[in-house]
Amino acid sequence: MATPPDWLFSAFSFSAFILASLPLFWQIKASGNVGACSLAIWSAVGYLNSFINSIIWRNNTVNWAPVWCDISSRVYLGMNVAISASSLCINRRLYRVSQVTSVQTTQTRRADIEDLCMTVGIPLLHMALYIIYQGHRFDIYEDIGCFPEFPVTPVSIVLRDIWPVIISIIAAAYGCGAFVRLARLKYETSKFLSANSHLTRSFYWRLMALAGTELLIGTPLSIFIMVWDIRNGGFGVQPYSWSRVHSNFSRVVQYPASYWKIKAPELEISRWDDVLSALIFFAFFGFSEDAQKNYRRFWNFLLAKCTILQTRKKSVQNSTPPLQIHPTAPIKPTSQEGSIEFPAQPPSSSFGSRDIEYVPRGGPADHC
Repeated sequence: MATPPDWLFSAFSFSAFILASLPLFWQIKASGNVGACSLAIWSAVGYLNSFINSIIWRNNTVNWAPVWCDISSRVYLGMNVAISASSLCINRRLYRVSQVTSVQTTQTRRADIEDLCMTVGIPLLHMALYIIYQGHRFDIYEDIGCFPEFPVTPVSIVLRDIWPVIISIIAAAYGCGAFVRLARLKYETSKFLSANSHLTRSFYWRLMALAGTELLIGTPLSIFIMVWDIRNGGFGVQPYSWSRVHSNFSRVVQYPASYWKIKAPELEISRWDDVLSALIFFAFFGFSEDAQKNYRRFWNFLLAKCTILQTRKKSVQNSTPPLQIHPTAPIKPTSQEGSIEFPAQPPSSSFGSRDIEYVPRGGPADHC
């Protein structure tokens, strides 16, 4: 299976991290939507993690940083379910907004706490349960980096593979419900949107499109990965036993690119799917009116800073007088030892009509 060069993925993954981070600052401030903010944060963390791994393990499988691999492999597991959970929160919030009778409760503290429990609590729980079906410490794939390892057992299917599928199906149900509700109550759209101070018509439809696109891509991919793990998971689905699964737990298995690109092509598909998700997120929110205003504001801020620095530099250069010392100016010693007193008035010049500038007490150094 032909795959793109690894340097291309490194460039795209870093670009994905930037693109996911750019709209995040004003999303947190303006939208008040926990699901959209969590989607941006989890995506940015995942892309940064992939970028670092692709740089460190380019063309090698050396176990350079075992502690980093312990963290990185769990970040991958958390992101595996966090994207689906964020889409669920977005669709759930949109469905509640479409219910005109309950629109006043969509921005309550309770709703935000529920969204945080789904977008943060579920991924953290998913990472914590990994120890139950974890076969050994981690794997290292050339050009990919650290990756979680687990034998395919009924427990791993339930605790790892099914979660994203179930969450995506629930999110799809909420999304379809919100869309049908809006189609029936199109004439009342402005009414319930105006009751939501953080939600404009444009932002609402952007959220709908984002969540729908994520589900169209994420749900089939989750099903594909689950089926692939079951059918091609080494020795197939094995019976679960704690002692059997965790035997020789501290070992690290290293796979060259020539092996995994043939035996596990879903790894390449999965990591490029994350980059595609970042491009989709930026396409929906990176070109909005609010985004363009923030781009212009940041550009004007940089121009203002550059103008101020240039003005200060010119001001300092113009305010520094030339150093001129009168050749015949007498210097009178004072009663204090070691001190020098300058004349109160500069003496008349014997060099024609040329003006001679008086240097005040303290000398040129103090004046500058």
